[in-house]
Amino acid sequence: MKNIYIFTLGVICLAVCEKQAVIAETPQTSLQKAHDKPNVIFVLMDDMGYSDIGCYGAKKVETPNIDQMAAEGLQFTNFYTAASICSPSRAAFLTGVYPQRSGLYMGINRNREAHWFLGLNPDEITIAEQFKKQGYATSMIGKWHLGSEEKFSYFHQGFDHYYGAPENMGHDAAFYDGKKKIFNHTPLEKLNKLYTARVVQQIETLKDEPFFIYYAHNYPHTPYKAGANFKGSSKDGVAWRCDPGTRLGHRRDAEGTPVQRNPREHPRHLHFGQRPHE
Repeated sequence: MKNIYIFTLGVICLAVCEKQAVIAETPQTSLQKAHDKPNVIFVLMDDMGYSDIGCYGAKKVETPNIDQMAAEGLQFTNFYTAASICSPSRAAFLTGVYPQRSGLYMGINRNREAHWFLGLNPDEITIAEQFKKQGYATSMIGKWHLGSEEKFSYFHQGFDHYYGAPENMGHDAAFYDGKKKIFNHTPLEKLNKLYTARVVQQIETLKDEPFFIYYAHNYPHTPYKAGANFKGSSKDGVAWRCDPGTRLGHRRDAEGTPVQRNPREHPRHLHFGQRPHE
């Protein structure tokens, strides 16, 4: 199997050139093919803060596999995104276009009737479509959140395969395998296991051809539940919300006792548009 390049916690811009014809197949040219068309997995986490993993300073959460990838690959410390909210930033990741130009200037809530028209413009060219032009198989696993109308579907944006919970699960927790709904309510405690198994399956299925996998996990965005093998393993896994009236964060400690903390201590949990220490 060819080398696999995994990009996580960042935006990767790829410029792919037309490949020159190979006259004779040799071990050297076969190796060159693998380098010309590396397998790519783009991992995107939802609502993960900068210091939520070990290689970026986390002390209460252990992330040894991600830390190893950072140590053996490239680790970026400066990053810009086109929006500070879900749907627009995802549109920018996939297209390289300002989200206002691609039809997504705000986060989509499918429970709001006025949001029915919001979605990634089908005329936009996604990174998945660019990979397909170069002969790649394309697969998406996880959260889409770029429109629920059929014309906004991932299948119309360059993906051959889909598996996961496509919406914000606080609005719609349905889970799909392709176009088939297999859960009305995603089993949150099994989500990591389901996703990991499908990613591994896709790597094995596609290993003899160049592939692009977009793995957009729904976690650590709420709602979430720890799987049986991970309960108690995190010292920072707390439920958290902000009370608009008091602007105090309400959570429960390890024993389940309600406690309060000022959200100014946690800038990544501030309301949209609010600056630290305002």
